[in-house]
Amino acid sequence: MTVSEILDAYVFDVAKNLPRAKRDDVAFELRALLGDELAAKAKEAGREADKPMVMAMLAEFGRPAAAAARYHQRPAVIEAEDTPRFTVWALGGVLVIAVLSALSETEKAKGSDYLQWLGALVVVFGVMGWLRRRSTLFGWKPRRVRDVYHVTPWVNVVLGVLSLIPLGLVVSPEISGRVVTFGLQRGDGLLLEPTYAYGWLRGALLAALALQAAMYVYTAIDGRWRRWSRWAMISLMMGVGLLMVGHVGVAKEKLLFVSAKANVVATPILGAVAALMFLSACFEMYREWARVRPAPAGMGPEGGKVGAVGV
Repeated sequence: MTVSEILDAYVFDVAKNLPRAKRDDVAFELRALLGDELAAKAKEAGREADKPMVMAMLAEFGRPAAAAARYHQRPAVIEAEDTPRFTVWALGGVLVIAVLSALSETEKAKGSDYLQWLGALVVVFGVMGWLRRRSTLFGWKPRRVRDVYHVTPWVNVVLGVLSLIPLGLVVSPEISGRVVTFGLQRGDGLLLEPTYAYGWLRGALLAALALQAAMYVYTAIDGRWRRWSRWAMISLMMGVGLLMVGHVGVAKEKLLFVSAKANVVATPILGAVAALMFLSACFEMYREWARVRPAPAGMGPEGGKVGAVGV
C-alpha cells in the first residue's frame, strides 16, 4: 500500500466508529491533519515519507477506535452516575436470590440465575441512560428538600397498629386464623407445637415485633426519627429476618405447627418474609449511608441547624 492509501485506510476506520452525522466532517479534518503531520515529519527527516514513517506516526495517534473517541465519546452501557444505584440493585437482588435459594428445599439457585439478574439490570439501566440522553422528560427537575427525619404522627401510629398484626399472628395463630377467615375456619390446624410455643425462638420474635410497634409509637410522640432510632429500627428489621430464617428451619422439621400441612404451607411464606425484611433493612442502611450532610438549616436528626437530605 502507498502512503496515501495507508492514510485513507486509517481515516476510514476512524470514521466507521463515529455517528453518521459527524463522519464526513471529521474524516476531512483528520485527513488534512494527518497529511500535514506526515509532511512535517518527512521534512524534518530530510527524506520522502514512506511506509515505516507513516505507520510510526499513526501509532502515535492510536488505534482508530481510540482516535474516534477523541472526536465523539460514546456513552457507557451503564453511566457513571448510575453506578451507586446499579450496585444497590445488584447486591439486593443477589441477596434475595441467595436467601430464597437457601430457604427452598427444591428450587436451588444456580450461577446462571445470578447472571440473569445482573444481565436484566444491565439492560434496564442501559435503556434508562438512552432515554435520558434523548428525551427532556427524564431531565433534572428541582424538588423541595424535605426533612427526612420528620414524621407525620398519625402515619406512624397507623404503622404501629399494623405492626401488631404479625405480633397477633405469633401470639395466637389459631385465633388469628379464625379472625382472618371471619370464623369460617376453626383454626385448629394452626395450633403451635408445645416445644416451639414455649421456646426461645418464639419469645425472641415476640420481643422484636413488640419493639418495632413501640418504636413507631415513640417516633409518633417524639415527632421525628433520630439517628439512633433509625438504626434501632434497621437492627430490628435485620433481627426479625434472622428469626424468620430460624422459623423456616423449625417449619422444615415439622416442629412449628401441630399440623404437618401447616408447616409445609408456612415454610415458603416465612422464607419470603425473611427475604423482605433483609431487603428492607439493606435499603434503609443504604438510605442512611446516602444522606447528605450538611443540609439546609433546621433539618438535623436532633432538630439542630445541620440536617440530612433524603434519598
